Amino acid sequence: QHNVEIYRTTNSSPVAADKKMVIDANSKISLSNNDNGTSNTILGKSAASSLSSGGNYNLIIGEQAGTTLTTGDTNTLMGFQAGTALTTGSNNVAIGPYSLFSEQGGSGSVAIGPYALYSQKVSGSGIANNQNIAIGENAGYNMTTGSNNVAVGPNALYNVSVLHGCTAIGHSALYTLHGPNGWDFD
Repeated sequence: QHNVEIYRTTNSSPVAADKKMVIDANSKISLSNNDNGTSNTILGKSAASSLSSGGNYNLIIGEQAGTTLTTGDTNTLMGFQAGTALTTGSNNVAIGPYSLFSEQGGSGSVAIGPYALYSQKVSGSGIANNQNIAIGENAGYNMTTGSNNVAVGPNALYNVSVLHGCTAIGHSALYTLHGPNGWDFD
């Protein structure tokens, strides 16, 4: 096994208990020289582990961030499991642990904060460019197939699954939005 290990030294000898960094088979550091795409920057354990030819110009940082990304382009995925289900979507920004977690093929969304747009998944919904923006912890958490929404603040648009063209600003703004007979607005 070929590993790179960095230790703090004492009297020119490495101190085993003070290991600072290990790069091994589970680590991935790419400045577009060891992945199949073009001009990708990848840093993190199992980050972008499925990236193939055609997945270009992505910035992926964090353990298991973008693990299923194959051919999506120009995505920025940062944080533990950010955009982890994304396969072919492009032009997305996910910053924070579990942000844009379930999305597979949607494009043009911005999720900033832990669990922002966690449930968004446009695959099979007929919406290719969902272009939702969610900023704040749990913002847009249960949004599944909505598009062109803006949720700013913790828990804003939290419990709305299908909504198009709505803006919610503030803590828990439009947390649950239902129309007559309990239907989500569409």
